[in-house]
Amino acid sequence: MNKKNKILEIAGKFEAEAVIITDNSTRYWATGFRSSAGIAIISTEEIALFLDGRYTEKAYSEKPDAVIYPCVNGISKTASEYVGNKGICSLLIDENNITLGEFESLKSIFDKVKLIHTKSPYAELISQKDDREISLIKEAVKITDECFNHILSMIKPGIYESDISAEIDYYFRKRGCENAFETIVVSGVKSSMPHGTPEMVKLCENSFITMDFGAKYKGYCSDLTRTVVLGKADDEQKFVYDTVLKANYKGIETAKCGVVCKDVDLAARDYISNKGFGEYFSHSTGHSLGIDIHESPSVSRLCESVLSNGNVITIEPGIYIPGKYGVRIEDTVLITDTETVVLSKSPKELIEI
Repeated sequence: MNKKNKILEIAGKFEAEAVIITDNSTRYWATGFRSSAGIAIISTEEIALFLDGRYTEKAYSEKPDAVIYPCVNGISKTASEYVGNKGICSLLIDENNITLGEFESLKSIFDKVKLIHTKSPYAELISQKDDREISLIKEAVKITDECFNHILSMIKPGIYESDISAEIDYYFRKRGCENAFETIVVSGVKSSMPHGTPEMVKLCENSFITMDFGAKYKGYCSDLTRTVVLGKADDEQKFVYDTVLKANYKGIETAKCGVVCKDVDLAARDYISNKGFGEYFSHSTGHSLGIDIHESPSVSRLCESVLSNGNVITIEPGIYIPGKYGVRIEDTVLITDTETVVLSKSPKELIEI
């Protein structure tokens, strides 16, 4: 069954004749065309993509999986007229990806149509990546790995966290990519902040540097975290690092098709707890990614979802001791029916520079 029919099958469960997609990420997933504005209407007849003049030429040249409808008098108005002309009486809409104000505006424009709203109806479909999506994610991961190798050569005493983050961002631009998210580079005592901000702080010798970054290639994300030491690690630093590394391996070993997400989280979390650092692991073990850097299912202790073929997740345990330091190690991982594939190839053994 193709994607359009799978989407319409979901719509049928809610007694909707067709589907309206307004958010950028889901629209790209459904049509194969990226834009910052637009509406997709998916019916048994076709996938209709409504775009304004900023995107029509680009869309015609890229030939997405949709029929393009240029909008001169407004995207919503043109889409509403289309729905009326096609005799569509009900539309399914994802309430998770629209504000109340936007929903009320759509209701007033699509005033002769019943808008049936529900939460994340396509989340499971989106989580099961097809071959094209996996290929794009693999390329994003490859570029991210190459960026890490490049960055290692510039780490030395006296340079700033902001120097490293700027070089990462520039590297991605040179490779034709965007950032999948805002680059994190934190060093010394700041490495205890999981989402600290790179600043004009000089790197200090014999301290941890945690770098969390990812390329977004043709709309698909990657995610990598590596922690290195500038200089030499002491025995305590080595023990903390080894604990996180082995927790990372535990998570990866557990992550298989058919396994409940919370069990993956617990495999990594229990290892860290058994080593005496449970209180210092302050976030989930991982998350899914794709067009968005955080997708469903989450690899958390609260998630009852089961991993399935085509899921792409991260495994990223960490230990963060406030006022002292932190360590995180993260890989992007593909789940298939037959195996678990670690896509990230950057070295994970402790690197001392």
